[in-house]
Amino acid sequence: MIKLLRSVLISSLVVMTFSNVAGASFSDVPENAFYKKAIEFLQELGIVNGYADGTFRPNNEVNRAEMLKILFEAAGIPDAELAPYNDHNCFEDVPAGAWFSKYVCYAKANNYVNGYADGTFRPESPVNLVEAVKLVLEIFNIEYEEDAIVWYRGMINVASDKNYLPPDV
Repeated sequence: MIKLLRSVLISSLVVMTFSNVAGASFSDVPENAFYKKAIEFLQELGIVNGYADGTFRPNNEVNRAEMLKILFEAAGIPDAELAPYNDHNCFEDVPAGAWFSKYVCYAKANNYVNGYADGTFRPESPVNLVEAVKLVLEIFNIEYEEDAIVWYRGMINVASDKNYLPPDV
């Protein structure tokens, strides 16, 4: 499910219309892949970059740190606003200066994330669907009603109503 997050969820969230986009091709993104234009469009905007070896790895799960980076880039948060958080050590497992520090520490400072009771954030852990939806709604300031019984129900309902979720969820 989360494996297609880069192509389906993000392109739906940003609600962009694709034209003839000329981005650099990734060696592991087939020409006929339904998500190719979405990846190239997001790459052209600087939202996603791929890996140093020229791959995009579309079948990889998105981890918690990558998700924050993608969403903050998609939301247009200027680097000048994020950069001061690069030197922060806001969780035990988020060292100052790591590539993801500015995203995680900015997210914590703005109450988008809280981390776990043990003082960690677990940046390398795969982001699950509910976490991804919560982050999207919070970062893009999309209102939802909290449900006292099933805490994520209101978020999923809003995401579903706005077609942010793939149809097979």
